[in-house]
Amino acid sequence: MNSRRNASGVVLIVVMLFLVLITMFSISAFRSSTTNEAQSAAQWAIEDTITNANFETAAWAASAPATSTKDVTGDGTNNYSVNVTAPNCKKIRYLMMKELPKDAKGLPLDKWKTCDSGGGGRAPGSGSGSPGLIEMGAASAPAAVSTVKSFCAEAVWDVQANVTDTRTNTKVEVHQDVAIPHPIDKIDAACNRS
Repeated sequence: MNSRRNASGVVLIVVMLFLVLITMFSISAFRSSTTNEAQSAAQWAIEDTITNANFETAAWAASAPATSTKDVTGDGTNNYSVNVTAPNCKKIRYLMMKELPKDAKGLPLDKWKTCDSGGGGRAPGSGSGSPGLIEMGAASAPAAVSTVKSFCAEAVWDVQANVTDTRTNTKVEVHQDVAIPHPIDKIDAACNRS
């Protein structure tokens, strides 16, 4: 009779442990789901920001809404409060000639020809001291430009969204870098908001 009571006690303890573990897994799954939805809301707001052609300007930063709301779940209720801070230009990276998008002939695409290192009064794409990509044949262009800086640079922006789940008060902060190319004579003005 005593061994039956001991066995029942052990079974009760094991069942309670399993109930505690199942509860912990359920809470973890709920939190993970809420966090993923909050990250989706943040990404949505960041995409809205970077698709605005004027997001680099101080005027956009001044006119951007301080806070918006999102319905990620599709239930018709805006469950997430999203705040996108003014994008911050954190660095300038100069592009090499080999990084410029090329056409089938190996020459820069039309909108990138001004990045070709033309100089000394020569037309964009004509190079400085040697022929530029416009004058080179496609076969000689890749080797000649592997270590040459172009006349373009990227302004690398940090776009930050802070999200709060209005139901659970879960908070998520998401950062995304966005690189926008500019001619080097305009990169300083693009990267400085003053």
